Amino acid sequence: MPPAVSRSSEQSERFHDEAGLAEEAGGGRITDAIEQRAAQVPSNALLWAAGASIGGSLLLHMMDRKQDARFVGQWAPTLLCLGIYNEMTRRNATAHRY
Repeated sequence: MPPAVSRSSEQSERFHDEAGLAEEAGGGRITDAIEQRAAQVPSNALLWAAGASIGGSLLLHMMDRKQDARFVGQWAPTLLCLGIYNEMTRRNATAHRY
């Protein structure tokens, strides 16, 4: 490895250490706390909640409460993304255990 690259990576590591930005490979305390909480929620529950959001939105739309229907309908993508994140972190934690 060329000396300039090595010196640059050493400077980068030193900067992160001095700035308090150096973290473990798994993330920081906040990330670990979020992942521990997320692991307690089954991914299927988030999938069902997204489906309920879509159904509730459809029901509200048929009741001519269109603004409420849009609001409730926008929960579905967020819930699905949380389910994906939950499943990814669960699989990642399982993979690192073995």
